[in-house]
Amino acid sequence: MFPIRVSLLLWPEGDLSRTASGLSEGRSLMNRPAIRQYLAGAFLGNAPLLFLDLALSFFDPVFLHSLEAFLQVVVLSVMFVSGMVAGFLVARMAISRFVEVGLTTGILCFLINFLLSFSLIQLFFFGSFNGYVGLLFVGGGAFGGLLRQQQVGKLRRKKLSSR
Repeated sequence: MFPIRVSLLLWPEGDLSRTASGLSEGRSLMNRPAIRQYLAGAFLGNAPLLFLDLALSFFDPVFLHSLEAFLQVVVLSVMFVSGMVAGFLVARMAISRFVEVGLTTGILCFLINFLLSFSLIQLFFFGSFNGYVGLLFVGGGAFGGLLRQQQVGKLRRKKLSSR
């Protein structure tokens, strides 16, 4: 088997010092993630929504119309959670400014969602494309960055108390 190297969004949890071993594996010692990490997180944030849309396309429209309120809650929840996960994963690549990194990832999630929706539907729906989608992706990304900030704070406190 060929070794598969996945280091785009993965970083060891306990390593906060960014040692030379991490740099030798291709990770960079940067304050902010590179644009490819932002884009990977943004596309990752849109993947669950696209899979949900694909799965719902196989159901009868009459059946889906009867569950419209429930499906709206599910779709909006998927948007928030996927933005949160994307923001958290990209914020793992940063040394500081985790909320800013998560917020930027959420904004890119929204822009990619807008472009994908526009290209897949191919309608001029600027009036019907509401701000809730942007608010959910951006808010989720910022919340993911905040979660990473709290996690790093706990790891640093734990590391200081063990000395």
